[in-house]
Amino acid sequence: MKIGILTFHYAHNYGAVLQAFALKNYLSNLENDVSIINYKNDVILSKYKKKLDFGVRLFDISSKQRLKDYIKQLIEHKKIQRSWVIQHKKFEEFIKDYLVSYQQQVSESDLSKLDFDLIISGSDQLWNKNLTGGYDKAYFLNFKTNSRKAFYAISDGNAFVTEDNFDYYYESLKNIPYISTREKSLADDIVTKFGKKACGVVDPSFLLNKQEYIMNFKLRKSKRILFAYFIEEDQFMESIVRVLSQALKLEIVELHYYKKLSLKHKYQRADLGPIDFLEGIYNADFVITNSFHGTAFSIIFHKQFYSVYNDDARKDNLLSELGLQRRKINNAIELDLNDKIDYNEVNIKTYIDSSKKFLDVVLKDNFSVVN
Repeated sequence: MKIGILTFHYAHNYGAVLQAFALKNYLSNLENDVSIINYKNDVILSKYKKKLDFGVRLFDISSKQRLKDYIKQLIEHKKIQRSWVIQHKKFEEFIKDYLVSYQQQVSESDLSKLDFDLIISGSDQLWNKNLTGGYDKAYFLNFKTNSRKAFYAISDGNAFVTEDNFDYYYESLKNIPYISTREKSLADDIVTKFGKKACGVVDPSFLLNKQEYIMNFKLRKSKRILFAYFIEEDQFMESIVRVLSQALKLEIVELHYYKKLSLKHKYQRADLGPIDFLEGIYNADFVITNSFHGTAFSIIFHKQFYSVYNDDARKDNLLSELGLQRRKINNAIELDLNDKIDYNEVNIKTYIDSSKKFLDVVLKDNFSVVN
């Protein structure tokens, strides 16, 4: 079967590119001809320029204090820029080597002309209009085509179906027979409000196991570490990293998105690529993260971890499905090094198998196309 995937494959985000790789790789291993469609949302794409914009306005130099503040910001910007260039290059190389090595970029008007047996939209927050600058027709599969359509592990960033978006969701989903979401709460919303079949499935990253990641990317073993991944800066998480490092006697490797001036330690990095990210988790004795995919890959690699956050349906759904709710912390009282995860008791296989079954049914069902 010839399959095309629409996703955030071009985002310089560790989870975005690795989940794209996992879905492509899993479907390819089932002897399908799989391509990631090189469609890019302009709003998402604008966030990942090689050079970070930092202009000067008259307001910035209108007083001595403002000029002083501007110079301080400019120094920080230059520090960010150095690591950003390295990070940017590593992401672009990963996207070219593993995701879309040959395709020309596809516009929205080109989507109807694509020749696929099946087009899958998913995963990631493709329905989150706050990320995409309004609802993106491509990710809602809201275009005419002779290809069959399905959604896999779609997320809307906890927005849910409301009175404001009801009509758009209804028109987009009404002719698509196979809908799966990353958060069960969204699937339940679709079932309740539209009377359509929908189910929750695992993020595509779970479709591959630890050994497949090790082999595909030739991950290297190195020294034992405490690996911390900050998708957002968090002072409480910083303090937890220090406490655990001392208690466990582990060297820290701390991955941040930007290299800010406040990040003065050598172990605080912002120049790692997707494979470096995986190697950090692979070599970790313990992982601390406030990222969904940091949490997901900690589980895939069977690591002891804590996921640091307050409210997030995506992480809550994942931890709840696996009986790992106690790995969520948002205050120091919840920290307990004696409470270790026994992965023999984590029923992750059932969760993954049910998701693979969904994809198996989609691939085998020669359902008709209704545009």
